[in-house]
Amino acid sequence: MPDLWSVARVHHSDLHFTPITIAMKSSIVLQVILFIAAAMLIGVGIFSLTNPIAFVARNGVDVAGNLSLLNDIRGNGGLMLGGGLVILLGVIFSRIRYASTVTAALLYLFFGLGRVVSILVDGMPSDTLVKATVVELVVGVVVLIAYFRFRDPAQFRQPTTAPANA
Repeated sequence: MPDLWSVARVHHSDLHFTPITIAMKSSIVLQVILFIAAAMLIGVGIFSLTNPIAFVARNGVDVAGNLSLLNDIRGNGGLMLGGGLVILLGVIFSRIRYASTVTAALLYLFFGLGRVVSILVDGMPSDTLVKATVVELVVGVVVLIAYFRFRDPAQFRQPTTAPANA
């Protein structure tokens, strides 16, 4: 009896897949924007992972002894560190620059939008968090503008004819 994978291979053997690689135009401006976005996330991520009590104390919040909140803060720090590293890899390797640009735009815009929702629902936080909201939204918009400015539109066109080896 054939295994599932060999059945799938035989069944779909007549299909032809063209790998899609989406690229960004080569630009030092985009690399600088991504580097700044990465550095900010990596810095905040490391700070909140290694010293969550000091990280939130600057906003007037005391979390000492609240293990669940400390866990949550460190978890968010890990997410920021990981996201920052993905963005940084896009600065170094052009093959993943598209993915890192999208990652940067999504992380910054949704961090900022999440804070805006919190302001609307919960009220005004400390000045530091209001500034963080503005910075996150500005960085997110700058990365989004860079995405549209530096993406390669030729990559998004679908071929009109079948491949020659089909």
